[in-house]
Amino acid sequence: MILHWNGIKWTQVTSPDPTGYNDLSGVAAKVGITWAVGSGGPPVETLAVHRLGATWQQVPSPNPSTRSGPNSLSGVAVTSGSNAWAVGYYANGSTDQGLILHWNGSAWTQVTSPQPGSGLTFNILSKVAATSATNAWAVGYYGGLYLQTFIVRWHGSSWRQVSSPDPGGPFGQSIIEDVAATSASDAWAVGFYGIGSHGGTMILRWNGTAWTQVTSP
Repeated sequence: MILHWNGIKWTQVTSPDPTGYNDLSGVAAKVGITWAVGSGGPPVETLAVHRLGATWQQVPSPNPSTRSGPNSLSGVAVTSGSNAWAVGYYANGSTDQGLILHWNGSAWTQVTSPQPGSGLTFNILSKVAATSATNAWAVGYYGGLYLQTFIVRWHGSSWRQVSSPDPGGPFGQSIIEDVAATSASDAWAVGFYGIGSHGGTMILRWNGTAWTQVTSP
């Protein structure tokens, strides 16, 4: 389902449905450039659609899973017609690994992502934000029974994991669900944490040097 706001009201527009079940989870737009991403199946494969003029069209995207899925995208960011990022996860053996795709103006390709929980159950990237061709953030969580925050940064040549707070502690849950950035020295990430029966909202801030937790309602 894709809805469009024309300045007065929301209306549904026709969107690609390549398989039996299709889900769009992330959208990003700049003037004249719009991408939406998600997954479709079965088998579950990545889904990337691009707005060209008045229509949306599916664009081929990688599906690196070593078994019959899932391959899933949940977030997308765009800075220009030749620079966009999409993130999610894919099944690799008995684990789920973080998935990062890059759009170079002509094709989506997989880019190497850090995998801190490779020996565990999950490495999940939920959302991505980008301010330029040399500055982007992707966020999510990793772990097994207990989950920790997962933040990686693009500096222009590779993605690297950046240390981030885990208010849920080593035996709790700390999950990042979204990220926004305005510059290389200013970004925000949000989610939640849980310790036993206690939990709450979580807001993290990047000040150009480190991620820290800030008080949230």
